[in-house]
Amino acid sequence: MKAATKKDLSTWLAGLMEEYTVIAPAVVEDTILYKPVASTDEIAFDFTRTDISLKEHFFIAPDC
Repeated sequence: MKAATKKDLSTWLAGLMEEYTVIAPAVVEDTILYKPVASTDEIAFDFTRTDISLKEHFFIAPDC
């Protein structure tokens, strides 16, 4: 079985960032949130759970 290393994942994500917006878990004021990142250095690779679901980034509640 072959597994990707953190370095492999960082290299792949850096390549994606050249053409796409990459949304990843990142530390924002002591909270782990999904947000657009410009560098793999911003990504929180070691976390157990984010404080807000990824769907909150994509599915914004309509103003009622």
